[in-house]
Amino acid sequence: MTGANPAAEGSIEASLILTFHGIGPTVRQLDPGEDQVWLSCDAFKRILDAVAGQPRVEITFDDGNASDLEHAVPALRERGLRATFFVLAGRLDEPGALGPADLRQMVREGMEIGSHGMGHSPWRRLDEREASEEIVLPKARLEALVGKPITQAACPFGAYDRRTLALARAAGFEALFTSDGGVARRGQWLRTRNTIHVDDSPATVRQLLRMRPFDLPEWKRRAKTFVKRLR
Repeated sequence: MTGANPAAEGSIEASLILTFHGIGPTVRQLDPGEDQVWLSCDAFKRILDAVAGQPRVEITFDDGNASDLEHAVPALRERGLRATFFVLAGRLDEPGALGPADLRQMVREGMEIGSHGMGHSPWRRLDEREASEEIVLPKARLEALVGKPITQAACPFGAYDRRTLALARAAGFEALFTSDGGVARRGQWLRTRNTIHVDDSPATVRQLLRMRPFDLPEWKRRAKTFVKRLR
């Protein structure tokens, strides 16, 4: 998932994790608000150029759109970058979505596959059936398709609560990714990410790169995350 080889940030190893969604022309009707995180190919490549060679940056994708393989993987490969793709197991082979063969090809190209759940439902207030459907079953389905353990998951909509965290740990995930923004400590189990929007630019990413774990805005973000974990 790293954009380059890991490196220490002083005495603290801190990562800036970016989240992308769709890239390039759309081939299906987008969900409400999805157009705000769907980038043109040129905009995506400009941001990749800004982070190439940055050891702190990690790259992720959500939803399992077909553009992941068609546009994102070639651009990553050209720059010597890798990424983790969090896939909706229940949307595989739907129009505009990745299929099982696509996932296997991405693994062969050095990319990582993670779970984004089954049907893009928020991971809050899940009952036992919903927890199995959204957290346990997608993991097993993706593992069967790619032939290797799925050890990472990303919460749809960035939504989670204390029960979600316990369920994800019990399911065997070694890392859970959110959308809380800010910087993440390397090796943390709960890892925060920064969603890239259609109006973001290389300058936006350079500003994010200036964040450090002890900046005041980062402390405020951590306080909000702490409250979410107690819900």
